[in-house]
Amino acid sequence: MINSKIKGFLFSIALLFIAVNSAAQINQISNNNSIINLKSNEIQESLKLKIVLKKLHNVYLNNQFQNLKNPIKGDTLFTILHIGDSHVQGDYFSGEIRMQLQYQFGNAGRGILFPYALAKSFGPKGVAVKQSGIWTGLKTMSGSLAEPIGVAGYCATTNSPYSKIQVSLTEKFREENSLGVFSIPEFQKIKVWHSTDNQSFKPQLDSEWRLIDSFRHSDGWGYSIYQSDNVLQSFNINLSRTDAIQNHFAFYGFEILPVHQKGIAYHHLGVVGAQFTHLIYKAPHTVEQIGKIKPDILIFSFGTNEAYNGKLDTAVYTPAIMNFIDEIMRVSPNTAIIFTTAPDTRSNNRIPPVQVKVNNQLRKISMEKNLTLYDLNEAMGGWGSMYAWYQNKLTISDKLHFNKVGYALQGQLFSLSLLNAYNRVNKNDQLKLDSLIFKVTQGMDVLSRKRANVPQEENNAFDTVAQIDSVLPMPIVIAPRAPRYQNREIIHVVKHGETLYRIALRYHVSVAAIAKKNKLNMRKKLKSGIKLRIPDPAN
Repeated sequence: MINSKIKGFLFSIALLFIAVNSAAQINQISNNNSIINLKSNEIQESLKLKIVLKKLHNVYLNNQFQNLKNPIKGDTLFTILHIGDSHVQGDYFSGEIRMQLQYQFGNAGRGILFPYALAKSFGPKGVAVKQSGIWTGLKTMSGSLAEPIGVAGYCATTNSPYSKIQVSLTEKFREENSLGVFSIPEFQKIKVWHSTDNQSFKPQLDSEWRLIDSFRHSDGWGYSIYQSDNVLQSFNINLSRTDAIQNHFAFYGFEILPVHQKGIAYHHLGVVGAQFTHLIYKAPHTVEQIGKIKPDILIFSFGTNEAYNGKLDTAVYTPAIMNFIDEIMRVSPNTAIIFTTAPDTRSNNRIPPVQVKVNNQLRKISMEKNLTLYDLNEAMGGWGSMYAWYQNKLTISDKLHFNKVGYALQGQLFSLSLLNAYNRVNKNDQLKLDSLIFKVTQGMDVLSRKRANVPQEENNAFDTVAQIDSVLPMPIVIAPRAPRYQNREIIHVVKHGETLYRIALRYHVSVAAIAKKNKLNMRKKLKSGIKLRIPDPAN
């Protein structure tokens, strides 16, 4: 028999062997830039992404040496704008990415936050709101819009100068992930995004806050920045009427700004049920606001809702996105744009009829416009992978949305891919990713070992759709019918339900310009059948 001392010695040797072997596996994975040899998790880098990742290195250096008397000179703020559907509004997917990146590079804030309760929706976590007076919540999914919407996808409007909003942070605003804890930041500086046209009421915060800066865009939106001498966790938006013509106010959201803003500022802006085209057609201020924010990285996470839209016309859908991307490139030429493909879902056990087609269109757009593509669908396992995620309790019962753990794993997949790309670009100063690699590998290994078989009818559906879509050429863009001209001017006949904002978006001119040309009140509803003179956008 082996005595207890020998047993203990052998047990220690076994533990040491396991530890060394695990470390070797992690290092091997790290060097290969893959997860259990799944190359599908490697982000497809664009030239712009490589450039901004080099810029991010300056932020990293400043974050590492910020306590020195002479910190590293260079960029100290890096901005990421993440826009999408309910997967982003819920902020578990985007939130995990934010926390992973801010752990590495510093926390410069969570970007624009809109209290979705004002529009009878949910989130953001830890943001409470109270309202007095009559407020109307709008989003890009609303049937008709009394106000133009911007990048947030939401807004709240009122026609009374006596209406008020109180916003406060709760303990739920505190965040924690596997790599670090982020507590409630110093709440001494805020940016309020709101309407600024001549007919808009003026926002007025409580006496604790003093106005230190403001911006007004010619199309009637802008922001005001306030600062307090004390650390606070709430603010009240009161309204004042300074002119008799003022009759409305639109609130687009707010930002908590660190007094010293260094690191990554991460905006997450989603709308439940939204498709890419809802943002394009129903949020006319989006391009202008992106041009003002000028994000270093802009992430679009759409496609899930399109996947169930059997009437989706790619001949319209794809050119609309391409034109939208062109507009963004015009106003923010140095921004690196990333598309994430739609994850595999089975909403109420339905097979999404155009999932493969939608993701293929996103791939084609990325190639055509030299964008970066992150294939989230492929990274999570591809067609049919939802069954494995569901059986491993990573989704909720609808098989459309993931739970907190499932979204966290998706966010870790994306973060690891982006941080590996950072390491490839900045070879002389590598980030240590062993902990993240181990966590992702562990999660994906469980999925790959317990993956359920995809039903045969789904395999057949996938083969058919993939084969058809793979041979489809890029959609032919059919030129719209030439606009009517009268005395060498464009004449637009208003259709039922059309608004000035929708018409202005169509002709690439401002709402104010059309209103001025036709002597209209921007606040009044248009009558169908009337003719509008459209000014030349070049003037």
